[in-house]
Amino acid sequence: MALDQYEMFGKDMAAKCADNYRALRKKGITIRKTADVIIATFCIEKELPLLFLDRDFIPFVDHLGLEPALREA
Repeated sequence: MALDQYEMFGKDMAAKCADNYRALRKKGITIRKTADVIIATFCIEKELPLLFLDRDFIPFVDHLGLEPALREA
């Protein structure tokens, strides 16, 4: 119980995920994995940085305010 615990997915989060997916699609960007949309949206909503190598998270950084845990030098 020493780690923070969060409920990751509920009705509100499902709607926010759909909104984020549609916002990126309107820009011509398709995210390949549903899990990536869920993870990115969760981090955006909770204002948590995300450590990633998957290129599908870059549009969330560029267009939706996802904070990367590390920035390139």
